[in-house]
Amino acid sequence: PQFSDFGELSKSHGFARNERWTLFEREGDTVTLKLSSNDGVDFDSKYGCKDHFVISLKYTINETQISTQLEVTNTSPTSAMTYSLALHTYLRVEDITHTSIQGLYRVGYLDSLDGREMKSESNSVITVNEEVDRIYLSTPPTVKIVDKCGKRSLCIKKFNLPDIVVWNPWIDKSKRMGDFGDEEYKEMICVETGCIKPPIELLPGTKWRAEQIITATHNNQEPEEPEDKF
Repeated sequence: PQFSDFGELSKSHGFARNERWTLFEREGDTVTLKLSSNDGVDFDSKYGCKDHFVISLKYTINETQISTQLEVTNTSPTSAMTYSLALHTYLRVEDITHTSIQGLYRVGYLDSLDGREMKSESNSVITVNEEVDRIYLSTPPTVKIVDKCGKRSLCIKKFNLPDIVVWNPWIDKSKRMGDFGDEEYKEMICVETGCIKPPIELLPGTKWRAEQIITATHNNQEPEEPEDKF
């Protein structure tokens, strides 16, 4: 329930990605997973999380598109819950030095490599040639990643996920990371949507919903507009 250290938990990035989820439903190209505070894990003693919740993740995948629908329910009858989140979307590209991100021009961001100083994106097209770790706030609903060498584009369309993290560890940090290959930075870019700052405040008995849709297109094809779900 928190991105990085944006919260009161001692564990960076919270715990949802490390816990075992339950397969709730599977039909065709769609699968739904759930994580609940009633799953038998003592989230309070293990992580310091006193919230009562049910989280649902619904994935729909086809040849060119993946949809991720997220629903959080505060099951407490009396207490509100506050949380932040991000979908850690690592995207494979052919060559990071020939990859660009479009759609974040003039958007404000926190530079995590410079004490999270607030800056403004001055480039209409973002390219990566060094370590980058930025939290873009209040971003447009659609961004595009152009993988020139891979001859494809990835369109990310999002609903109720205002923030975007752009990350690549580059050379030195890749070597320091135990779960990341020394050369893998060359073929990846992290463009992850989320709600980071300000956090979400969910009243007792209420739900919060969001969705991310990633569509891949080749050559000069334009992605179809996904249908609004919420």
